[in-house]
Amino acid sequence: MILVLDWTPTLRHTSATMKRFVFFLAGVAISVATLSSPNATASLVVPDLGEAANYALFAIPKTSDAASITISSASGVLGDLAIGNPGLYDKSGAGVITGSVFLATGVTTSISGVPGAEGTLVPNSNLAQAISDALLASTGASLLPSTQLLGDITDTTLVTGNGNVNVLSIGTINLGGVKTLTLSGNAAEFFILNISGDFDFSGSSAFVLAGGVDPSHVLLNFPTTGNGIGFSASSAVKGTFLAPYRDFTLHGANLEGAVIANDIRITSGGQDAFVGFNDFAPPPPPQEPVIPEPSSLMLLGMGLAALVARRPRSSSISPR
Repeated sequence: MILVLDWTPTLRHTSATMKRFVFFLAGVAISVATLSSPNATASLVVPDLGEAANYALFAIPKTSDAASITISSASGVLGDLAIGNPGLYDKSGAGVITGSVFLATGVTTSISGVPGAEGTLVPNSNLAQAISDALLASTGASLLPSTQLLGDITDTTLVTGNGNVNVLSIGTINLGGVKTLTLSGNAAEFFILNISGDFDFSGSSAFVLAGGVDPSHVLLNFPTTGNGIGFSASSAVKGTFLAPYRDFTLHGANLEGAVIANDIRITSGGQDAFVGFNDFAPPPPPQEPVIPEPSSLMLLGMGLAALVARRPRSSSISPR
């Protein structure tokens, strides 16, 4: 009797097992490559204004330009003021400053109008840390990667947030008449506007927050020198202006927020109700894994899978 041994089932079983094992390795390689990608869990960090966030108006001197805050007529501020040295505090008219005015050593004053309306003066204040915090925050905000590129804004515009931290890259903003710029989102998200060009609101134009966006979560950053920032007539705005190298004018307009700039002027009944920038950002929502560029490990796994898939089937073995 001749014994015939057929190894086909065993070889086929072994081949199938090897295929499953190699494809498993390929899957592990892809998963490891995905999870190790730095973009998979990366999130934006909200800038920290440090001590600079404590003031409704904060005037910072530049290399060739002293700091100043000028408040005239019926204009008023609800909140504290601060002026670095060299600097000037010029207060006139009937408008009331409800808060303290922190003056660095050497800052001069020119006060007239209603006695006591200038606020509580605090001379010889040390503002060095606050100035440093403002400059670092402006630079840091400018380096954040943009989530939206908007270019110039010269007409009514609606910006819808992403639910977390929004970084908007903008050239010039110039709105007049009844045109509006609206930021729409929820109460937890942040909007950081990096603006490189001019900024001017006139007429009844408005900077609007919708959907629950809080003024304390809006930062308008001007990291470079440029023309002055202006609001006039009945325009309204909310948020913190971080413009250490520019001038800022609120001419008969209303601000709910704060201003950090070189020369700050509030005239013709303009009003500022202090709302500080709050840099406490909520944890980012869960994100879907981002598939990176193929790594060496992934390529190895895929190569092994392809090799097994092309392996020829073994035929029956019949020993003589």
